[in-house]
Amino acid sequence: MIAERYRWLLLGLLIGIILGGTGVYFLPARNAKSIADAAPAKRSTNSRIYFSGEIRAQGAISVQPGDKITLTQALVLKGGLTDFADRTKIKIVRAGTPIGTEPEIVNLKEIVDDNHFEKDPVLAPGDMVVVYKRLVNF
Repeated sequence: MIAERYRWLLLGLLIGIILGGTGVYFLPARNAKSIADAAPAKRSTNSRIYFSGEIRAQGAISVQPGDKITLTQALVLKGGLTDFADRTKIKIVRAGTPIGTEPEIVNLKEIVDDNHFEKDPVLAPGDMVVVYKRLVNF
């Protein structure tokens, strides 16, 4: 049986492999009760933003450190949304947020159709954007 101390390290390695070999790996202290109690053993060098769901080109885009890219700009780079995408409910899972933190939900329809580009969130390396499918498609 794998020692409890290394369970989170193995989980981090597995996630890192799934996400392209980059990520944050945790080696918890002896008294750590959760991954939130663990200290990072390796800093993230991830320079990608990930996209899944109803996006024409799922996958990742590379960003340089210090680059400022908004959600709408990134979606254009990924070819836009599919015809079945729910533009009112786009989830952004921020890199480095504690476990249990609610993801940010963005209404892209309001940003684009109502010209509220001040609400267009800036994405950071390691963020994940998830676009859901609309329940009713006309």
